[in-house]
Amino acid sequence: MDLSTTALYLLIFLISSALLYNQLVAKRIPTRLHPDQAPRSRSGMVLAAGFDLHPPAGGVDIVFVHGLGSNPDTTWHARKPKRTSGTIDEEYVCWITDFLPQDFTPEDLRYVRAFFYNYDSWWRKDALVIRLSQLGKQLLDSIHLEMRTTKEERTRKIIFVGHSYGGLVIKQALIQAKSVPIFHDIAEDTKAVFFLGTPHRGSKFSIWGKLIARALKPLGSNYSIIEGLSYDSQSLLDLHGSFIDAGFDDLRVTNFFEQRRARILKIWFASWGEFVVEEQSAIYHGRQVKLVGLPTDHSGLNKFGYRTDTYHRILSELRETINSIRLQSPSSAAQLQINTMDSACLNSLYFPEMTARQGEVQDAHRNSCSWIRTHEQYKNWEADLHGLLWIQGSPGSGKSTLMKKILQMSRNGEKSGHIHLAFFFHRRGTQLQKTPIGLYRTILFQLLKQVPSAGTEFQKAYEEKIKYSGEYGKNWEWREAELRRVLKSTLITATRTSDIKIFIDALDEAGEDSARSVVDYLHELHQQLLESAHHIRICFSCRYYPVIRTSGGFQIYVDKENAGDISIYVREELKKWISLNGSDFESDHLALLQENITSKASGVFLWVYLVLPNIAKQYNNGKGIEEVLQILDRVPPNLSDIYQHIITELVDPTDRDQTLHLMQWICLAQRPLSVTELRYALASDEISCHPFQGSAEESKGFIQSDLQLERMINGLSGGLAEVRTHTDGFHNSDRRTVQFIHQSVIDFMLKYGFTLFNYGSAGNAIGQSHDRLARACINYLMLGKVQNAAASLLSMAYHRRDSQKLENHPFLQYATTSWFLHAEKAESLNIPQNDIIQRFQWPNTLPFLHWIEIYKGLINREPLSYSERCPGREANLIHVAAASNLKSVVLELSKSDPCFE
Repeated sequence: MDLSTTALYLLIFLISSALLYNQLVAKRIPTRLHPDQAPRSRSGMVLAAGFDLHPPAGGVDIVFVHGLGSNPDTTWHARKPKRTSGTIDEEYVCWITDFLPQDFTPEDLRYVRAFFYNYDSWWRKDALVIRLSQLGKQLLDSIHLEMRTTKEERTRKIIFVGHSYGGLVIKQALIQAKSVPIFHDIAEDTKAVFFLGTPHRGSKFSIWGKLIARALKPLGSNYSIIEGLSYDSQSLLDLHGSFIDAGFDDLRVTNFFEQRRARILKIWFASWGEFVVEEQSAIYHGRQVKLVGLPTDHSGLNKFGYRTDTYHRILSELRETINSIRLQSPSSAAQLQINTMDSACLNSLYFPEMTARQGEVQDAHRNSCSWIRTHEQYKNWEADLHGLLWIQGSPGSGKSTLMKKILQMSRNGEKSGHIHLAFFFHRRGTQLQKTPIGLYRTILFQLLKQVPSAGTEFQKAYEEKIKYSGEYGKNWEWREAELRRVLKSTLITATRTSDIKIFIDALDEAGEDSARSVVDYLHELHQQLLESAHHIRICFSCRYYPVIRTSGGFQIYVDKENAGDISIYVREELKKWISLNGSDFESDHLALLQENITSKASGVFLWVYLVLPNIAKQYNNGKGIEEVLQILDRVPPNLSDIYQHIITELVDPTDRDQTLHLMQWICLAQRPLSVTELRYALASDEISCHPFQGSAEESKGFIQSDLQLERMINGLSGGLAEVRTHTDGFHNSDRRTVQFIHQSVIDFMLKYGFTLFNYGSAGNAIGQSHDRLARACINYLMLGKVQNAAASLLSMAYHRRDSQKLENHPFLQYATTSWFLHAEKAESLNIPQNDIIQRFQWPNTLPFLHWIEIYKGLINREPLSYSERCPGREANLIHVAAASNLKSVVLELSKSDPCFE
């Protein structure tokens, strides 16, 4: 058979296969692109028949969320049994519209609304490419825009009922609602969630789904959404961890799980069945979590053709929850008053990073930190209704992880009525994350959300400031003294009805003076409450130095208690890093390494984290155990020496200039920079750019993508820097920022680190570094594209100026608001800044006016973020220099222009 004949047979085979695939597979799978095959229900919130669209204020809304590959037309409908009698004549019945309106009491029905939420979760054919985070955001948008549009509707409480994947969508939505200001009311008013067979840990059944999705890929299946349901997938574990950490203290959760396998195949007398969602995946434990097993398979959790025992159990749970919510809720008038305070007052306290650090802190490793439950000092603190607990330890010993563990234990283990307030200081974060003002705003915000009745004095203070000072954010902001006064009165009021625990982590990261003022304030408040017999317990964590602890209280020293935790961590990490073949001598080596690393760590987890990868690498490269132990012995015992070892020995010497530049930005930036901002910051350095350059992309060595920089960061920093994902509450988006792995890295860099690059003495090196960053900011502002955007803005009439012209300039906000801050710090460290005059091309005033116009444009977009140091349009360079203490600039301008004298 010649080649042409073979090709012809192959072509016939391919055409036949395609036709067969189309006939047997493609045509049998519905598509949402075909009107006849799309769901009848419209997208978004759909009011269930039998419920009033306009009930009284202060009631309850139930939102039913379907699962994967389904819709409201199918999820909640079941075929009516042939022998069932009654008034329902259709072939299918929907228990939500056909049974619930009849089985709720008239009083329930008067206050309850039920909604179907319809979203596109179809994955087999012509599927949307969409992620769980997007589905959660869409649910919040639908609730906000369709279900809670009036003041009365925003007084109503919410119960979610999610079947299978729908429960994951609900969890994602509630996590986002906590971090986005416009959705805070949804998080606050959600009082219960019913999970009907929700795969919190995934489903082993997803193996079959992934095979089907791969087979249907030519038809446009969504494989990634199925892959995300793999059992114990990292994405699902992270989602559940975030849901628990979000702090839904009073949320009632009921996990319903199937107790019967779903039938997959039946041949004669033999049948094969599987649990779609196994019990261990459908449940989790908590203070207000109820577990309910039902004698049905997965589809029997949400489909009832008649009033089965399973239906009656879900109905009774629903009615009991509704009654409980109504008993606990204030009157509709009172709720309207609370909501008014929420929207007007609470937003003046809120900032997006309030709980960001708490979310960043590593969760306790499995089986670790369990010693705290039986620690005598901890038990004494728990028993003392007015106790102070100090958690102390060396840098990197796991204080924050332990604090997070204690907070979680406390939230999950106590009865309702207990208030938990928490703030985790973060020296590497934004200004409010590392100052007492951020602490007081966070604590007061959390307290008023949980006990709004205690907010009378706060609301009065807010209204007075609005009356006499004008709009918040433009005309005034909260001062520390005001917050301390209001927080004190609010706490005293709240403790009359509730037991309160306050958790403050990493107090030393506020700075010594600020930390002492916080301790003094809370100690005084604690003493006052002690005398009045009101219950309040406070837990601090801090380093041994600086010494900020007051006398009295219970103490726990983490690095003297965590040897067992470190040993567990070392063993688990060695198993991940080292390739073993199961031999006895390798197991002995593992045990020997575990013992030696644990011993040398001296209670510091971070030391292990930094050392272990290199030790594992040496072993995997074939070095004998004795040689590996000798290498371990040569590792410096303290963190500062390790950091020096990493920078001088492990970082590639040819990359030292890039490493220095990267370290300067991470260490000295006014706030953590996003990966994108950092790319443009690096490109604005004088080494990279040239005068009269049009854009940063023209710079020498411009890094083309965020992914490229993320790959470079680990190597250039020797693992001392990392990329973290944060939710930006103002912009409702995820933001990936670059920061050091621990506060002790910043401490080291400021004290010794820059001198390792032959940058002079420590003080001089920091001054030169700030000088370099100031020049980079001005270089970016002088780029042709930036100047053109500012000129276009300046040419418009004032009332028509459109700040959108400032978009698509990633480094513009930072450069505009920070150049003079870096210059001020450089000047204070004896690095003259008079070259700023030439950089702004003075006495040509246009570049300087462009900077002011850009600054004003940023304020128009986000007044809360940028307004503090913006000069007026009548200002000139000497005014800004004087305000920033730039003596060298003021002196130079005074000499060159007599008008400035």
